[in-house]
Amino acid sequence: MTTGFTFKYDMATHGLILHAAMDVANTGEYAYFSRIILTTQSGSIQQWKQEQNIWTREESLTEVIVADVVELPEGTVSQTVLEDRTETFFERLSRQIGDLQVCIPNERTINR
Repeated sequence: MTTGFTFKYDMATHGLILHAAMDVANTGEYAYFSRIILTTQSGSIQQWKQEQNIWTREESLTEVIVADVVELPEGTVSQTVLEDRTETFFERLSRQIGDLQVCIPNERTINR
């Protein structure tokens, strides 16, 4: 027995499919239920339940072009950082760059 389905993917709107993950469950004899998660060239993430598109999330920040450093009011800065002294601009900048490096995964962890 062969079973399957097709789904209407709009390549003109979302571009090529970059990644796909599929979850399949056997719900009965000769009956299967599947879910598919897609990431696309346009940056959208889609979930499909069989041939029905459940949701699409457009990720507008998938390609960041410009980033700004924002000065926060002193009341919102962590007190552990400001213990009994104030940071200079360059100390704060180097701390924020260090924090940013911790948040961004390196290429080796992405390709696994």
